Amino acid sequence: MDERGARTDIAENEISLVDILALLLCYRRVLAVFIGLAAVLALAMVLVLPGFLVKKLASEQSVEAIAALSHSQAVDSILDSAMLDEYAAKVFSDPALVLAALRKAEVYYIDGMDIREGVGDTALSFIRRRLLNNQDSQGKKLREDQRLYEASVSLGNLELRFLNTDEQKALAALRELIALANARLSVFVAGLASEEIRNFEHMLSIENPSQGIIETISSAYFRYNAAKLLDEGIEPVYVVVYGPYALRSLVTLEMVRNSVIKKAILGFIGAVFLSLLLVFMLQGIESIKNDKAAMAKINAALEKK
Repeated sequence: MDERGARTDIAENEISLVDILALLLCYRRVLAVFIGLAAVLALAMVLVLPGFLVKKLASEQSVEAIAALSHSQAVDSILDSAMLDEYAAKVFSDPALVLAALRKAEVYYIDGMDIREGVGDTALSFIRRRLLNNQDSQGKKLREDQRLYEASVSLGNLELRFLNTDEQKALAALRELIALANARLSVFVAGLASEEIRNFEHMLSIENPSQGIIETISSAYFRYNAAKLLDEGIEPVYVVVYGPYALRSLVTLEMVRNSVIKKAILGFIGAVFLSLLLVFMLQGIESIKNDKAAMAKINAALEKK
């Protein structure tokens, strides 16, 4: 390209920029109205929306109730821990037991589903699907952060976790579940405790026991005492290590405001680009209206059936 051609291209670009500037000035009132409205809306979002969102999030936010349990010392004395953990996992995953605990805690709605007395098998199958299997109404697996209930073993403790929008009901549900589970586990342990007591008392009833039996009695006394505590219901199968207590995610006005400001800025920039697009569209329509040949083609197309 020679020097003359380069100058011609530069001149055309300069004319093009002048045309664009002239176009924007021609529609400056349209631009001012749309950009002004966008600025007002963005400002209103920043001033009003954060406070509203904080209140809304606080009312809808789920509270996480947590508790940790451990075998009582009496249980560890007479029972194999692995066997107890296996049975306890089944107990805390029993939908009937979980449903009973929720009803006793007056938690009557989960995800809008009515689980009160009288709904029959519907509530039980819902508890199994939503709380225990973490599935939606179509049976689709949900994300882990959508799980509402969990019973898991961590660092030798049985940890319980339940989410609900009502803090007091969430805590009450865990307390009721622990009480109901302990009652059922006590029945499981009672047979072993009774057998331990019978064996020990039988050794005590032996007349003129040998030295070996005396040593066995001496070593078994601790197990016998633990079995008595369990058999008489003095000590539960599981004792609470901590909780239940509630965890609520921190939502502050500053956090929400920062998020709203970012969205308001993006919305304002988008509105500016849309305003520019509207100006070019209006100019295009005006050009077509002034072009007789183009209008004749359009009218001819409209007249066709």
